[in-house]
Amino acid sequence: MRTRVLHATEEPDGSFNVTFVDTGTYHVDFVDPAIADQDSQFTDSIHHAITPGGVETLTEAFHDFPPGSGFGSASTGQPWTGA
Repeated sequence: MRTRVLHATEEPDGSFNVTFVDTGTYHVDFVDPAIADQDSQFTDSIHHAITPGGVETLTEAFHDFPPGSGFGSASTGQPWTGA
């Protein structure tokens, strides 16, 4: 199962905001029979802002929810700013 949403807005000052959200579930079937198969889910959110002056900001946050893996979650939530 998967849900994707893309929302783009142009503001009166000429700036743009784009937001993308992706959520879903997945199944992992390990070749090694000693490792149990897993059903899991994830969320991903991306925001891209562009100002009239040409400054761009891109932020992404990803989270994975593997059951009982002991690996926790991953997040790329490091803001990236470029011109």
